[in-house]
Amino acid sequence: SAAGEVLFSVSRSNAVGSNYVHGPYRQSELAKVFVRATTLLATEISHFEDHPVTHEPAAFVAAPVLRQGTVAGAVALEMSSRELQGLVQDYAGLGQTGELALVRNVRGRTVFVTPLRHDPQAAFRRQLPQESRDGRGGPLRAAARGEQGHGLGLDYRGEPVLAAWRYLPYFDCGMVAKIDTAEAFAPVYRLRRLFGSVALFSGAAIIVVALALAATISRPIRLLHAGTEAVGRGDLGHHVGTDAADEV
Repeated sequence: SAAGEVLFSVSRSNAVGSNYVHGPYRQSELAKVFVRATTLLATEISHFEDHPVTHEPAAFVAAPVLRQGTVAGAVALEMSSRELQGLVQDYAGLGQTGELALVRNVRGRTVFVTPLRHDPQAAFRRQLPQESRDGRGGPLRAAARGEQGHGLGLDYRGEPVLAAWRYLPYFDCGMVAKIDTAEAFAPVYRLRRLFGSVALFSGAAIIVVALALAATISRPIRLLHAGTEAVGRGDLGHHVGTDAADEV
């Protein structure tokens, strides 16, 4: 109704007779979106929040109901977060450590809106302080502040991650896609080890070949040198020379 009283509901989470303007739920997202819809006379979408009755993440879409130009009340549609959870729990291409996270800035703290791969109970229960001395959760805070970017950082676990983040105005949330650097750069590390092995093998092979080539040049010269010394000692019958058929 125009006074904020629930007149009809198909959801048990919103009992008929409850008042969302003066009752205990006046600070809920449903109460806020009702006030905006009936004040602005437009369809409004609320934030996702931990529902005060069901204690599950939910958001609301509210539209005003007008009778002869006067607000008679509003119709509100409750949206479950299951669709969002299906999105963030799709780990295709994110390996064994990657995940998607949706976060909001609530009174200076970064609040997780959906469950996490490494913390299924994180929705509206896990928070990050406004600042962190060790830089933990940097990409998450940036997304919650409405920023967009990508790079290296620390996630909420303190693990180094490769992350990309952006702000989603429709849901008033920040989204972060991230994966542990140990897994993201594993192919690079393997390639580096492979190149190191190839370099060592190639270096050893080059040394062996160089020594063999050097021997083909130095051996005839050593024989000639030995022959000249023998002749110099008076052995005039010594055969000086080699069987080499090249410049030597």
